[in-house]
Amino acid sequence: MRANVLYDAADLQAFVRALTGHARRRVAVEIAQGHPLSTLNQLWRHFYDVERPSGPTADDAVAALRELGVEPTVVRWHREVSSRPFDEMVEVSRRRRCLPAGRVRSPSC
Repeated sequence: MRANVLYDAADLQAFVRALTGHARRRVAVEIAQGHPLSTLNQLWRHFYDVERPSGPTADDAVAALRELGVEPTVVRWHREVSSRPFDEMVEVSRRRRCLPAGRVRSPSC
C-alpha cells in the first residue's frame, strides 16, 4: 500500500477510474490532510528562497472526487508526528538534494 497517491496523480479522473476498474469490491485511499512534502516548505524557503503552496489538501481531494461522481466515505484520525530540530532538517534535506555544505546558512525563516 502506498499512501498519498492522489497528490501525485496528474489526471485524477483517469487515476480514479483505473483504481476502480482494478478493484474487486472497493477502493481505499489514505491521504494526509496536506501534501506530505508541505512540511518541507520552510526548507525550500531556506535553501532556494522559494515560497511553495500549502495546498492542495485532503478536503480538496474529497471535493474533486465528488465532482467526478464518487461519494467517498471519509474517516479522519490524528497521528502525532515527531518533529526534528530545524538545523537537523536542514542537514538531512541538504544531503538529499546533493547541495554543498556551503548552502547551509543560519535560519532566517
